Amino acid sequence: MKTIYRCLIFWLLLITTQAAFGQKVSSESHSEAIEEARAYVEKIRDSMGYPGISAAVAINSEIVWAEGFGHADVAANTSATSLTQYRVGSVSKILTTGAVALLMEQGQLDMDADVREYVPEFPEKKRGVVTTRLLTAHMGGVPHYSIMDKDDSERPHYDSVIDALDEFKKRRLLFVPGVRTKYTSYGWNLISAVVERASGTPFLDFMDEAVFDPLSLKNTTADKIELDLSRRTTFYVSDDSGDMIEAPQIDISYKWAGGGFLSTVEDLVTYGSAWLPGSTFLNEKTLTEVFTNQETADGKDVLNGIGWRIQKDPDGKTIYHHGGAITGGRAFIFIQPEDGIVVALLANRLASKNLDLQEAYDIAKLFVD
Repeated sequence: MKTIYRCLIFWLLLITTQAAFGQKVSSESHSEAIEEARAYVEKIRDSMGYPGISAAVAINSEIVWAEGFGHADVAANTSATSLTQYRVGSVSKILTTGAVALLMEQGQLDMDADVREYVPEFPEKKRGVVTTRLLTAHMGGVPHYSIMDKDDSERPHYDSVIDALDEFKKRRLLFVPGVRTKYTSYGWNLISAVVERASGTPFLDFMDEAVFDPLSLKNTTADKIELDLSRRTTFYVSDDSGDMIEAPQIDISYKWAGGGFLSTVEDLVTYGSAWLPGSTFLNEKTLTEVFTNQETADGKDVLNGIGWRIQKDPDGKTIYHHGGAITGGRAFIFIQPEDGIVVALLANRLASKNLDLQEAYDIAKLFVD
């Protein structure tokens, strides 16, 4: 009996230790893929110059591998883990897509209505009507960042997403809504204002209550300067000579939906798994609508549904994905629904060359083949 008791204590301690260090116990069937993935991620870290990088893979909604490499903080010699919080940049748009889809499903948001029905603070535009659906595929004509903008370290603080519209709302549309596509983060600022008004709840509160909490995304939150987050990584950038330095402090309150969230690879693959067929987060009708390619007015696919980018991989399988680049961070989320696989990659430096779709696809292939 004592021997059995000691064994039980040993395994409990082992599991607790692995959880504390943010590394999942992986099934034996994936051991070879995990070893290859570890070597591949180390190669990415070395070639791209990331101080720290974390990766995770989920298959059929189960996390089969999650691990960190290198440093979350170089000076403090703190290791990166699968629970390290990184800036996810424009992957924030995909997190916000969850709120949009829920409101659409519940009939609280008319995707094809003029956004001014929800946000009259956004001025009427001569070039036409902007809708939420068009904004989610970057077809609303709303401009992206420009040389007129202040550096992120110099932006003012905004108390609400409505106030943050001041960053761009008076600028003219780049084109007639729906005729073409042009990537825009400011368009997602406008979406966050629509979400706030359609839900009747402040945007960040709604993200917590409707998306993050129900999906148990315990380490996903707005990147607020004032929050003391022990798992938040130190962020790094390159100086003029290309050497790595700590990133300046920035206030991201002007773009929560477009690029303002922190997350972990474990949270991201959990979130990605919620978009697989058979999801309990959203119904089948909603998933179909989200993952249907939008088209321009003349019938051209834009390789974008509602938020998610949609295309085929080299094997002809459908994939959904999105990347993020921000001061001090690079992020990528990848879903291949046919095989039920989700991959997340996060790094704490924005380098001259950064991980992208190819790296996520390569890792997914290791677990599918």
